[in-house]
Amino acid sequence: GIKSLADLRGRKLTWFDNVRASLAQRWVNSLLRRDGLPAMRQLVAETVAERKPSRCIQRVFFRNTDVCLVTARSHGTAVELNPQLGRQLTLLATSPAYVPSVIAVRSGYASEQWPALERSILAAHTKPKVRHVLQMYRIDRMVRQTGDELASAKALLTETGEGGTEAAADPTAGHPPAAEGGTP
Repeated sequence: GIKSLADLRGRKLTWFDNVRASLAQRWVNSLLRRDGLPAMRQLVAETVAERKPSRCIQRVFFRNTDVCLVTARSHGTAVELNPQLGRQLTLLATSPAYVPSVIAVRSGYASEQWPALERSILAAHTKPKVRHVLQMYRIDRMVRQTGDELASAKALLTETGEGGTEAAADPTAGHPPAAEGGTP
């Protein structure tokens, strides 16, 4: 019976509590705000955090929760492993791509070891044992970037009042603490 974001009112939501989904609740809140609806935690009756995306999806499938919030990759994997999930569950909305995490090095960092360390970091995905560790953390490879790749995340945080000068005034605007209503 859930066809739109407004249908989430009074429902139970389970969300994937992981750094890779750290912008998910903010993104949902931006959609709700655009539709003139209250923030997610005020709209839904209950939120539950899960550490495994498969548990989020299973809870919806077995009707233990009404809706879940997971990464597209997790949803795709679940449907690939169990096509019945794709037939019986409906995607309500899909976010644009966001960079989920970064490793930052101070601009102008100088060290004798830095060139060798940087080469090793950038080539890590070519070493079978290291590639296995990267895959455990769902990292395909590490690449040097300029920061422009973060534009979509910056825009979202600005929209929700968490980026730029608005963040100084109210750092929790649009996104209550993660521990509220769920597992820490």
